[in-house]
Amino acid sequence: MTQLSASTPAPGAIQHVKEQLRAECLELKKRFEKTGDAPELLRRQRMLVDRLLKSTWRRVKMPASVALLAVGGYGRGELYPHSDVDILILLPQAPDEALASRLEELIAQFWDMGLEVGHSVRTIPECAAEAAKD
Repeated sequence: MTQLSASTPAPGAIQHVKEQLRAECLELKKRFEKTGDAPELLRRQRMLVDRLLKSTWRRVKMPASVALLAVGGYGRGELYPHSDVDILILLPQAPDEALASRLEELIAQFWDMGLEVGHSVRTIPECAAEAAKD
């Protein structure tokens, strides 16, 4: 299986990663059709997305004070094919203009690579307020 690259995107690099992602998803589908092993499919699907998110996070050079968290089914390790990838970007404080721009770039790269990302960007107090609503 080809490994997705963590290199800085050059012109056409995002398209290349998108094509690699499609190829790896196709390989996972073929493996599942051969084995019928659903837990293995979900684990490998999650690992594939983990690699892609982490390499993009590093490439965009997010500050160490900002955290990327898997939530929802993805957070439970149950990332089904064709599911959206639910993430939370946890901030120590409201983002300044430079960080907001970097966050927009990050999410845009996820989408451009072919990931359907469901995301929220929150501070810890905002997370606590959301949790209190549940």
